[in-house]
Amino acid sequence: MDRYASLECLIQVEIMGNYFSSPSYRQRLEQHPSRSASSQVETNMLG
Repeated sequence: MDRYASLECLIQVEIMGNYFSSPSYRQRLEQHPSRSASSQVETNMLG
């Protein structure tokens, strides 16, 4: 049971990583300067 839960979490993390690193997401951030602060935090989280 725990094995499946952790696997699902890993898949979700991978999906989120792909979303945050996708070009369209970057473009959307650049179009919204007000979100630059939060984008900086996300960039730090991604490394």
